[in-house]
Amino acid sequence: MVEPTHKTCKCCLIEKPIDAFYKKQGVCRDCTREKHRVYARKHAEEIAARKKEWFSKNKESEIRRMKQWREDNKDARIEYAKKYAIENAEKEKQRRREYRARNRDALNARTKIWCQNNGEKRMEHRRRYGSARRIRAFSAGGFIDRSITLHGVLLRDNFTCHICNEPIPVDAPPRHRLSATIDHLFPVSFGGQHIWDNAAAAHFGCNSRMKTILQIP
Repeated sequence: MVEPTHKTCKCCLIEKPIDAFYKKQGVCRDCTREKHRVYARKHAEEIAARKKEWFSKNKESEIRRMKQWREDNKDARIEYAKKYAIENAEKEKQRRREYRARNRDALNARTKIWCQNNGEKRMEHRRRYGSARRIRAFSAGGFIDRSITLHGVLLRDNFTCHICNEPIPVDAPPRHRLSATIDHLFPVSFGGQHIWDNAAAAHFGCNSRMKTILQIP
């Protein structure tokens, strides 16, 4: 006996392929989902209360299950997040803008605590991206090498200041006159770029004294 490939939905009365129905049901998947949506809208408060009660009783097991699921689907979650961010760029910008406006004080307090506990990371971020902002301001379209780091420049220059030729101590506190900085040989304000050939290690005090004096390597 040949099994039928199509059948008529009892709800919408439209003939559809067999795979458009759940097993042993006369209502198609679309109609079933629509019924569920209608029920959810009508009983939203009841469903929310039931979910809250169930979660309170099974909180620990549910948290473990969600953590395990996130670990097992890490790559898929990252790909989905990237795709969603691209497809909803304007919507996400507006959402973040509204969130920052609502939680400005809490975000400022959290940022202040993070900066106090991550001084070196903060200084490295300012060195790397502060230069990038200056370059974009003075030379539109200038090339910015994101691989440049303070530690990398220090290793290449043997922890020696290129201005006074004295050693740079690694334990000097930030913004101390002997602390390490990246100096641009051709100043950014004159159109210099943030590239390895234009970066050199220098003391903070030496770099500050030079300011934007044009140097020819």
